[in-house]
Amino acid sequence: MSPAGIVVAALAGAAPQPAYPAEAVYAAFTDACADVADLDKASATLPGKGWEAFEPAPDSETGQLLARGRRMTQEMMPGTRLRPMAAFRRTVAGEDLELVLSGVEQGKSWTNGCRVYDYRETRTISLDFMEKKLGRKPAEQVARPGILEKAVWEPGYRPDHLSAELFHVPAGSPVIAMIGSSGICMVAQATGEI
Repeated sequence: MSPAGIVVAALAGAAPQPAYPAEAVYAAFTDACADVADLDKASATLPGKGWEAFEPAPDSETGQLLARGRRMTQEMMPGTRLRPMAAFRRTVAGEDLELVLSGVEQGKSWTNGCRVYDYRETRTISLDFMEKKLGRKPAEQVARPGILEKAVWEPGYRPDHLSAELFHVPAGSPVIAMIGSSGICMVAQATGEI
């Protein structure tokens, strides 16, 4: 058999990739990020929800993300104070997830974020799935195949949350140079007055 025939035969015999475990990952995200308005409470309750606190290596995706967040806040948002950041990890339905809690204070207001990452994931969570879970269409949507798929719901999955986001950056996207990784990210945000 020719080399091309071997490749075609191998591809034909390859098992299809299983669907992304959206239900399990979404459940882990909503459970973990429910207390995003209170970062201390969220950090304290995450270990009981199966998340392990860890110190990310500086050259890891999460390590670079934290460093970039600190740098951007200092350079682009003068007068803004960073709240303590924390990183956690957990395996859900075979997916290695990493979670970042962070927040900023500016003037008399604060904004907190809880982000769950599945780095380098090539599969996606569908917009239809999220619309069914949240009961509505997104307030904002970006669809740039090969670059970025993003949807934002306001308010978030809880009425006391500012927003919820889902985005997917495919492998090879030029966006990776700006954010440091490809894959899936789900975000919950809350805001309030100090």
